[in-house]
Amino acid sequence: MVAINPGLFINGSWILAETLPNFPSRNPVNEKVLGLVPETSSQQLEDAVQAAHKALGVWGQLPGLERAQYLLKVAKQFEDHQTEVVEVLIAETGSSFSKAMFELDYTVRFLKAASADFRFGNGEVFPSDDGTLSYTTRRPLGVIACISPWNVPLVLTIKKVANALIAGNTVVLKPSEDSSLTVMKLVEMFAAAELPAGVLNLITGHGDVGRALIAHPLTKAVSFTGSTATGKKIAAQAGGLLKRCVLELGGKDALIILEDVDLDFAVNVTAFSGLFHQGQICMSAERILVQSSIIEQFTEKLLKKVQGLKTGDPSDHSVDLGPMMSQNQVDIVKDHVEDAKRLGANVLCGGEHSNGLFYPPTVLKGVTRDMKLFKDETFGPLLPIMGFETIDEAIDIANDSEYGLSGGVLTNDVEKAFYITNRLDTGMVHIGNGPLVDDPIDAMFGGVKGSGMGRENGKASYEAFTELKWVTVHHKKPGFPF
Repeated sequence: MVAINPGLFINGSWILAETLPNFPSRNPVNEKVLGLVPETSSQQLEDAVQAAHKALGVWGQLPGLERAQYLLKVAKQFEDHQTEVVEVLIAETGSSFSKAMFELDYTVRFLKAASADFRFGNGEVFPSDDGTLSYTTRRPLGVIACISPWNVPLVLTIKKVANALIAGNTVVLKPSEDSSLTVMKLVEMFAAAELPAGVLNLITGHGDVGRALIAHPLTKAVSFTGSTATGKKIAAQAGGLLKRCVLELGGKDALIILEDVDLDFAVNVTAFSGLFHQGQICMSAERILVQSSIIEQFTEKLLKKVQGLKTGDPSDHSVDLGPMMSQNQVDIVKDHVEDAKRLGANVLCGGEHSNGLFYPPTVLKGVTRDMKLFKDETFGPLLPIMGFETIDEAIDIANDSEYGLSGGVLTNDVEKAFYITNRLDTGMVHIGNGPLVDDPIDAMFGGVKGSGMGRENGKASYEAFTELKWVTVHHKKPGFPF
């Protein structure tokens, strides 16, 4: 395990974890302690926010191109330290080697793409009948509270931080307590790029730390990725303080497979979309909707594919699936499978938990709408198959959810593909692929219904993290009624 600086990063300096109240971060494979995570005190949180607020005077006034150069320096740090970043990510979060390399590559590419987003800082000029100059400008909001999740910690942290920084804001970052060491490694890359002190600050701890960060009067917006239940609480808290929120929340994403598809391709899409990172991604395919005329052939091929996947310690780079992140996640999966079995579903493979935080990839058939694994987000390695006769039936099943994040449509009929796409109640739809798509990296990402509020990346993030100001310049003296 590569050594990191485990601690808080405030105003350009590290405060080491062993000098503070702390808790352990453990490897989900074997429960071994990897490092210590500080529980941020009220004073340390205050110091972090004040440092970020003070740094606004420097960072917010830099030309956009100079801020971009800093992000490019951070990208270079990631390129130069690939091995140690990947080692920490695998050890702390149970990521397979392929998933860890995807995150690293995405992080580098995202930093490079975001570095160009300062171009969205342009305002508009409006016509005027009397020659008055009327225009808008954009300015940074201020200190942004970024709260990132444990499942894809590099990607989902870098999005928040880079999007906020390029728009001229400063950041106080609070990662999930389950992926704090990985995010400390991320912050090391920023520290090595020598950003001005206070521009990026890292605090760690449990939920009360995040709530205090949102409540602080100097934080102006919240960027959060996590569960819908937590997102609702954050939206309520921030709304009461008139603070902006960008929320990327849970999903119960459907993959719709029509009868004209290449079955081998459909199987590959299904296995990847549903099982990548043990299904612990908000865009994972959690409902597999297959047209009835091909369901038997499809299921037979899918079983063969799933049974050939290798589960184990992801430090072995040949492993396809690693452990679940926590016992709580295992318990949810077990509950969903047992509930489905009780209500009549058939477990075709997997479905039996016997080894620590490992849960086998599981295929189920005979799934109905009254089952937990149809209604509730599972976040686990389950592939629940449901049949449908008509396209409209598939759309109805897919939309029967409190969530609306992503969806996938597999068909060779373009007209049918667009018919489905235009009727799916989701923020994103991917034709010719599953719901688990996060490229191109500057696409505006987000969901509807219980899956979130607002959009991330590119122009959407720049507008979310800046304030619009209207300015008029009067060339002649206006008249007044009194």
